[in-house]
Amino acid sequence: MDDEEARKEVWGGKIAVCFTLDEKEVNYSLGKELPEPVYVLLPRISYFPLVYDKLNRQFQHVISNCEDDQMWLEYQGKPVKWHYPVGILYDLISSSSPQLWTITVHYKNFPSDILLQCPKKEMVEAHFKSRIKEADCLKHRKEIIQVLKPQEFEQLWTAYLNENYNDFWVVNNKLMANARGETEPFKNIPFVMYEDDNFPLQRLMPSVHSEGGAEVTLKDLLQRYCPHILSSTSTKVLIHGVQPSLDVSLQWFSRHFSYPDNFIHIVVLTT
Repeated sequence: MDDEEARKEVWGGKIAVCFTLDEKEVNYSLGKELPEPVYVLLPRISYFPLVYDKLNRQFQHVISNCEDDQMWLEYQGKPVKWHYPVGILYDLISSSSPQLWTITVHYKNFPSDILLQCPKKEMVEAHFKSRIKEADCLKHRKEIIQVLKPQEFEQLWTAYLNENYNDFWVVNNKLMANARGETEPFKNIPFVMYEDDNFPLQRLMPSVHSEGGAEVTLKDLLQRYCPHILSSTSTKVLIHGVQPSLDVSLQWFSRHFSYPDNFIHIVVLTT
């Protein structure tokens, strides 16, 4: 698999999800019945709120509406965090489940002590764009994002939303080079590491070693921040649902295996 094929595999990865409404929220007193589930093949790189409109059309008419109602999702008794990409959530909480991932939809009793509120799709857009800016700050100290035209920045979101790989990478390739359009090592590698229910780990990680200039590998990252992972036989590391070689450079992962927000999202599971 060449570099371009790796990017396309990342872009094209999908997860089969079945959304079912919590039957306790159906207004049976008005003669309503539990609607049929909604089946969606979701991109791993997407966010759940981007399908809320589709779910509302199927479920909202059978519940008793209230001003405080807000959709939230649950899997096996735990609220699902909307600001994590779908693929990360699947790898963290459902990778050992059957191929069809069944998620319960709620409108009542929003768990505000656990979840961030997301009443509108625009919040996902703001979150996504903020992450891209943060990634460029780590990679280029904001050099690229500052010269990106407003319409180019908007194209990133529109292409991502419409699953248009070519339009997205026309712009995203600029975020993979320096201000002169040349390929050089990033200042730091944007990454987030998730381990069980722990708070995600995000730290500074240079792309090359200070001595000798060799590219930093995934193993180097784990050795610096999570050495227990390397000595454990009961953990596995996943990126986009696959176990990568720990000897591959972070620079390569950042260019070809990042999520569209330009971060490498790493999941550590205890088996």
